[in-house]
Amino acid sequence: MKVTIETLAEVDREAWDERVCRVPEGTFRQSAGMATFSARVYNDVPHFLRAEEDGRTLGQLLLYETIPYQRRLLRGLSRRVCEPLARRLLRRLQWDHGPLIFDPKRAGLILERLVETILERLAPGAMEVRGTLPIHGPVVEPAALHPVLERYGFVGREWATVLIDLRVPPEERWKKLTKGSRYDVRKAQRDGIEVSEITSEEELKEYYGVLREAARRNRVPPALFGAVAESWRYVNQRYRNSIFLARHRRHIVAGLQTRTFNGVVGQGSVVTSNYGHQRRLFGMHLLAWHLIEWGHRQGGRYLDLAGVNPDAEGRSSKEAGIYFFKSRWGGELVRYKIYTKPISALRYGIIRRFREWRK
Repeated sequence: MKVTIETLAEVDREAWDERVCRVPEGTFRQSAGMATFSARVYNDVPHFLRAEEDGRTLGQLLLYETIPYQRRLLRGLSRRVCEPLARRLLRRLQWDHGPLIFDPKRAGLILERLVETILERLAPGAMEVRGTLPIHGPVVEPAALHPVLERYGFVGREWATVLIDLRVPPEERWKKLTKGSRYDVRKAQRDGIEVSEITSEEELKEYYGVLREAARRNRVPPALFGAVAESWRYVNQRYRNSIFLARHRRHIVAGLQTRTFNGVVGQGSVVTSNYGHQRRLFGMHLLAWHLIEWGHRQGGRYLDLAGVNPDAEGRSSKEAGIYFFKSRWGGELVRYKIYTKPISALRYGIIRRFREWRK
C-alpha cells in the first residue's frame, strides 16, 4: 500500500493527543492543546498532517501558520494595522518537535511524504518553512532524518536544550549539582525566600507585572498578557500549566511558567523582578531546585530547560549567562537543529538582514 498524507484543519483532538502520548517524543508542542492555544492567542492557523496506510496512522505532525516578531506586531493598534499585512508578507509555516513517527522502520519515507505535502500544498505564498525534529525520546534518532530535510533544501542551525532526568531521586540529583548551585539554594533558604504556585488571577497579574519589569530592564517587548493568562488558565487532565513564584518578605523575587505533558515539564517565561535583581537575591536558584523536586513528585520524565546556544565562541554575553545558569543543575546538553527553508528568497533575505541588524 502507498503512504498518503491527510491535511486537516480539524481532528478528533482526544485521538490526536492519545497518539502524541504513545511515543516518548510527544510533547505539548505537538498536542491539540498547542493548536488551540496558538489559535486563541496569536490567530495562528493549525494544520494537522496524518501519514496513513490502509487506514493505519504511521505518523503525524502539527504544523501551524504564524508570523515572526509577534510580540512587536500583535499588540494594541499595531495588531489591527499590521497583522493582516504581516500574514500576507511574513507567513511562516512552523512545527516544533515533530513529526511523531509510529512506524520507525519507515521514518525516512514518512518524513519525505510529509515534507512533500507541506511544500506542495501549504508552502506556496509563504516566506519560509521552519521546524525541529523530536528530542525527548527518541524512538527515531534525529540524525537519521537530517538527510531528508537537507535533500529538500532545508538548512540547519545548531541549537540546544538542557534536559534533566526527573526519574533520578532529588537526593541523588542534589549530589550532581555544582558546589556553587548548592550554596546558592541554601542561601536563598536562609534568606527566607519561599516558593509557591499561583492560584488566583491576582497572583497572575503580579507575575505579569514582573514579566513587564524584566522586559523593560532587558529592552525587549514583554509577552502578551493574553498569552500568559491563556496558558495558565488552560489546565485540564492532559495539560498542566503552572506558574511558580519565589517571594521574599511578600515581594516577588522571581517567577517562571511550566507546561507539563506526556511526562515532559517544559520551562518558560523565566524572570527576575527589579526587587530581586537589585538585592542580588537567589530566588531563581531556589525556583530551579524547587522545579526539579516538584517535577519528580509529579512523575515526570524530563525537565526541559530550553533555549541555549551550544557554540561557546558564538554566544553573546546574555547567551553565555543563560548557558552558565542552565548547566549548573546536573542536566544533559542535547543538541538539535532548527531547520529553515526559504520559500520567498526576497522576503526571507530582507527579514534575515533585519535580524542581523538588530544584533
